[in-house]
Amino acid sequence: MKKIRVAVLYMAVMIVGALALAPRAGVANHYILCDGNKKCALGAPFSSLAYIGNTSSDYVTVIDTTTNTVVSTVNVGQHTTGIAVNAAASRAYAANSQNVVVINMATNEVIANIAYGTIPDMVAGVALNPAGTRLYVTDQQRAGIAVIDTATNTVITNVTTGYHAFRIAVSPDGRRVYATSFYDDMVSVIDALTDSVVANIPIDNPFFSPPIAAGDFSAGPSGVVVNPAGTRVYVANAFLNDPSLSHVYVTVIDATTNTIIANVPTGPSRSLDIAMDPAGTRVYTSNGAVIDTATNTVVGAIPASSYGLAVDPTGTKIYALQAVPPMVLVVDAESKAAVATIPLDETPFAVGQFISGP
Repeated sequence: MKKIRVAVLYMAVMIVGALALAPRAGVANHYILCDGNKKCALGAPFSSLAYIGNTSSDYVTVIDTTTNTVVSTVNVGQHTTGIAVNAAASRAYAANSQNVVVINMATNEVIANIAYGTIPDMVAGVALNPAGTRLYVTDQQRAGIAVIDTATNTVITNVTTGYHAFRIAVSPDGRRVYATSFYDDMVSVIDALTDSVVANIPIDNPFFSPPIAAGDFSAGPSGVVVNPAGTRVYVANAFLNDPSLSHVYVTVIDATTNTIIANVPTGPSRSLDIAMDPAGTRVYTSNGAVIDTATNTVVGAIPASSYGLAVDPTGTKIYALQAVPPMVLVVDAESKAAVATIPLDETPFAVGQFISGP
């Protein structure tokens, strides 16, 4: 059963990618022309760039978030899903399930290629610690995550979590790493000092009678974020719904006790991605819910996204990736309405914090 669900999920992703392979009438090339080495002059500082992975090409698209325009592309030689940006070090990391490509943000050149896995065409989650010294990437082959030293661009260890490790988040102090396990229905808590799992938090489905136990498609935890205080972890779930199918729930975890303290109903559509504003007051989900973290209730709605959701460092803009037609919606955080559309020539897919910031 699990293998069937895996196949269905990724077949859907690949179909969406294939739809965007054909040229679309009326859509021009929005990219700045670069030379053969992809050296592109950038008008934007590193703190205002977004790097968008693609599932229908080997290019990463670079967006200036001050003008909301595409300013460059980078050939990373693979379909990319995971993105992490370190503006302070002028580095962007683009990952699939086999390699992590390191991009120099000053020149948009590929400067390193880190092999860490062997299974192609799987979604890779990726996250940096606040110091920028460690990169964590989901490793489908080892059912866990690879830990990469960014100074040497080498894998220093692998941490076993659960089956089908999906997305990753790092606590603000860098001491904890949270990895969702899509088909084991749990969140693994990793001690970043010892690179060991210190807790596995199962996500059961309490809305059925009897409850659906973790490991039997109870939740399908996917996107994960940690609040600035490091006290709460928010998890987007693909399968955690009620019998009427009226709501899919976001799970809230107390990071001190590693226990679930709330399940927030967000509407009928499944949610794979989740983002939080820099102040930690709002959580946004890919099915369009806006959650007030003080009350853990839905207080508004934004346009839904396909694969990829991030908030800019100012907290005023939300970037939501759309697969069909391929584009990025820029959403005003106050009005919750789309204020700009950035057309793309490829199918966007960016898991992680793909917008640069502090």
